[in-house]
Amino acid sequence: DQDIPRHWTDAEEGLVHDVAERSWAAAAHARTETEIQELNHTLELRVAERTAERDRLWRSAQELIIVVDRKYTFVSVNPASRTMLGYEPDDLMGRTVFGFMHPDDAKLSRKNITTYRPGEIRATEIRYRHADGSFRTIAWNVVFDGDLFYASGRDVTTERETVRALQESEARLQAVFESSYQLKWLLRLDGSVMAVNATAQDAIGPCDTQGQAFWATPWFNATAGMAQQIEAAVLEAQTGQAHQSEVELDLPGGLRCFDLSIRPIPSLDGTTIAIMP
Repeated sequence: DQDIPRHWTDAEEGLVHDVAERSWAAAAHARTETEIQELNHTLELRVAERTAERDRLWRSAQELIIVVDRKYTFVSVNPASRTMLGYEPDDLMGRTVFGFMHPDDAKLSRKNITTYRPGEIRATEIRYRHADGSFRTIAWNVVFDGDLFYASGRDVTTERETVRALQESEARLQAVFESSYQLKWLLRLDGSVMAVNATAQDAIGPCDTQGQAFWATPWFNATAGMAQQIEAAVLEAQTGQAHQSEVELDLPGGLRCFDLSIRPIPSLDGTTIAIMP
């Protein structure tokens, strides 16, 4: 406020510089504190969001997710236990996994679980007892980390039952095919031989016909004009038409007369997938 120039002493200039430096330092510190607070708030929000996402996934997951300790007791179970096994999560807490396994699977699991290495992911199928007393086959992915086992599993009971039923059905069909007193073959769509039953094999004796064109095999190539007739019948079957005729074949055991039937084998959608003479 002076109306004449002021001569500043070195001490006064030093004071001004010192105050300015302290002011800048205080302002910078305040900005840093504000930034740290904002960063902490942002991190808290992110952690809260991730935790909420994890909890939503945990609650809504269709797969059964469990955490098991070194004593093999449940320490955490997601709500999928209700739909998959009929138990509330709290019904399982503190109980051992072996108490819910099929006895045969529990014996094998007790042995295998001691061989897990940290970070190793294993796939295994184990039958677990449902609350209604039945057993469900669950396909698990298990990882051992620290002192805990983390596992997620899906119910594959229906899939495995379907596979077993198909295998049993195929076994019965194979038994009928092999034991039939009739000559039977199974051909691919191109007419090549895929399977031959024992009766048909006995008619020509020991020889390998796998992969050969059906009409060019020893069942027909010794009979004049028969190869062309059989090829035409196979072509009919390829288009979905069944063929029926009487044939006389010159076989190693002599001339034999047969009722020959060549029919297409359809899939569920009606397309021809194989041919059976």
